[in-house]
Amino acid sequence: MAKCSSNGNQSFPIDINFTPTQDIYDGVKSGFSVEFNWQKRNTPPIFSNQAKGILDETSTTARFQGADYNLLSAQITNATHSKWILSADASAANRLDIFCVLKSRNADAEYPYIFVVIPIISMDSAIPESNYLLGLAGLCSDKRVYTLENALPPDTSRNFASYTTCFEPNGDKALVLVFINGRYTSLKTTNGIYEAAGRGPTTPWPAINIPTSLTLTQPTQLTQNLFEKRVRISALAVRQTTGGQYRADDTYAYTCVVMDPDRDVKDGKLIIDTVTGNPVPLNQVLLERDKVREFEIPVSGLKPGQLEMAVAIFLGILLGILVIIAIVYIVLRYRDPNAPSIFPSWFQQVSGISITAVLFAFIGFMIGIFIH
Repeated sequence: MAKCSSNGNQSFPIDINFTPTQDIYDGVKSGFSVEFNWQKRNTPPIFSNQAKGILDETSTTARFQGADYNLLSAQITNATHSKWILSADASAANRLDIFCVLKSRNADAEYPYIFVVIPIISMDSAIPESNYLLGLAGLCSDKRVYTLENALPPDTSRNFASYTTCFEPNGDKALVLVFINGRYTSLKTTNGIYEAAGRGPTTPWPAINIPTSLTLTQPTQLTQNLFEKRVRISALAVRQTTGGQYRADDTYAYTCVVMDPDRDVKDGKLIIDTVTGNPVPLNQVLLERDKVREFEIPVSGLKPGQLEMAVAIFLGILLGILVIIAIVYIVLRYRDPNAPSIFPSWFQQVSGISITAVLFAFIGFMIGIFIH
């Protein structure tokens, strides 16, 4: 018995039977929140399985609707969504895709899988070239940062189409993100990718690599009317996780997670380890921060509270001198109420010099701090 509803998308890749336009895409624009933590490396990517086109990527993670996802596989495969690319020339030049599968670590996630599709558009030349694709093609081998994020379209062109689809036999759902602008690359780079995989320029690539629990059946074909109901166009915001492998999440996103408010929560935020997905005690975060600060070069200048302390010391000394003068005044007045001059001349000179010295010392101290 089929588990997927006939009223929704089924299988993959979803096809369209019309020619999309910018107006159609503008009509289905919508906000969309998904966060990726891309694996960074200093060595070029390679094929870990040439026969299947599998890349040696494992550590990229994602987060969607409070659920955490781990990368299962990244693969070079034949183009899957060429019709979704608006430019006719770019659509015709889309020979390959980067196809990524991520699986949720949360058993109750609405979408157990996320599929990411990055069309590779091969032109005579492309500027800028992707470091990641250049490295995969064997055209650069120096130690630079290689990350799948660099295979995405440039920041200003990261529009993607999102839709959901269902798979038999268990009715598992997947969220699909298709970067409809694609990543332009030169024919030289594309040919290098073929060679790195041991393929000739006309050799077809293998079928998409999806979990064995998902069965590929006849995929849904969308009319324009169904497309406008089931597909949304959004832009991927560049969002980095905080503190290296940690990020701060709002506590309301976790309705069934055991947490200690005193140990785990600060200002309504829960610190999450992006590798394990588990809450991190605040004392651990602070301890690691302090260890990092031990190796930081101290920053010179006025520290918090130092100005207030200097003013307080000055006022304290000044008040002390005034108190001493007042006490001396009272004692001398008590001994000789009719004396024409209460204070001896030497005392007047010492008092004035003391107050002046303290005042100039304070001014010099403050000037020194601000100049430094």
